[in-house]
Amino acid sequence: MRLWLASVLVTTLLVGAGGCGPQAARSVSAPSTSATAGCPTTAGSWQGGADQAPPGTPAVVKLGPGMELTPNAMTLAAASKGTPMRVTGVVYSRSCRPLAGVSIRALQTNGDGEYGPVVGDQPGACCYLQGLALTDGAGRYELDTVRPGHYKGAYPAPPAHIHISVSHLGSGHLETELQFAGDPGLKNGRPDPGVPVTPTREADGTLHALFDIVLSEP
Repeated sequence: MRLWLASVLVTTLLVGAGGCGPQAARSVSAPSTSATAGCPTTAGSWQGGADQAPPGTPAVVKLGPGMELTPNAMTLAAASKGTPMRVTGVVYSRSCRPLAGVSIRALQTNGDGEYGPVVGDQPGACCYLQGLALTDGAGRYELDTVRPGHYKGAYPAPPAHIHISVSHLGSGHLETELQFAGDPGLKNGRPDPGVPVTPTREADGTLHALFDIVLSEP
């Protein structure tokens, strides 16, 4: 599963904004202040090269069916399974400078732990929930989605997570995961590096996860 997802991420970074599902109309939230002095780089695996999203890709995206799946009644219904959640953050350099024009590719399971239709015990086409964002002039981005579920039938179960693939011309390519603090799966020794966060609940019941990202460039 992990190798398959890595292949999907690497081969789809150049998908245009049109394949990211419906776009949210509002602007992203004000820059956060969670990046600490010195801004240590975000945990993850680093690769060379930097695939960039097309100019005009929005900073706010609604994750939905795409890549290997076509939006239709079935895939849209599957994508909606789960507690609504929005992920917001700012992408920084090591010197805590907000970075504009950073490509962020996200993909995840729905609330039932499914990336897409399951064929037997093997994953099928991907993905019910995916999207591509480009940080705005203040380094901000937002992903409107649902809280992901744990993989079905996996034992020991890895933590629920969102795959985040980040690319910028000045720092190459970062693969990381948004994970959730307190998830029992964090004790199972998942090999993929990630960053646990603690979502808060907004007045309308939507979860809000703050996920700032620090890249390796000065």
